[in-house]
Amino acid sequence: MPDRQFADIVGGIYEAALDETSWSQVLCATAEFCGAENAALVVVDSRSDSSTVVTPRADPDIVAAYTRSWWLHDPTARATASTPIGQLTTLSDTGREMFLDSPFHNEFWRRSGLGAERIATNLIVGDRMFSSLVLQTSVQRDEISESMFERFSLLVPHFLGAVRLSARLLRMEIEGMVEGSAQAEDCAGIIVLDAAARVMFADAAAEALLIDGVELQTVGGSLRLARAYSDALL
Repeated sequence: MPDRQFADIVGGIYEAALDETSWSQVLCATAEFCGAENAALVVVDSRSDSSTVVTPRADPDIVAAYTRSWWLHDPTARATASTPIGQLTTLSDTGREMFLDSPFHNEFWRRSGLGAERIATNLIVGDRMFSSLVLQTSVQRDEISESMFERFSLLVPHFLGAVRLSARLLRMEIEGMVEGSAQAEDCAGIIVLDAAARVMFADAAAEALLIDGVELQTVGGSLRLARAYSDALL
């Protein structure tokens, strides 16, 4: 095994977690190291009916179609949604015949330019959402070799470590923002939201407002305001 190549990829994984390099670069290097055609980071969030994908070697039109609607029909996504974090799965685990016979494969994936076989592992499993790292084969060599599985399994713990590191850094950043904002005299409570208005953090005062449900409430995991005008601004 090329030790230098492995070390460079591991370093790139943690740099990406710190936003110092592109995940696309890391995914390309991962695919090459494992002898695969492509690697992808996929986030499926049923709470907001959305999916996002980072997959540098895939056809952009295929990626756009997947995130727009086809992810809803992907049998591998449904099969891996509750798989424990870090556990590697292939079509042997999620149902090869089910996948090959599915409309997803026959009407969509066949024209993706990638093979059917893949290895996947969940990096995050949450409330009606998950994030997976997926290694994909080529059309010309549509099989998972022992070497591919072994090399991928060596990298997975580092991807998991990078996710934990990124989450810890984000938590520290949020806590720093909260500490600064709490000094304001007119602060009734602090809530930190993500881009989909999902609550990422709420201090004790804000939690009390959410529990009360008069001015603030969560609908489908997202924050909503009781007054229509204020909610539209949010």
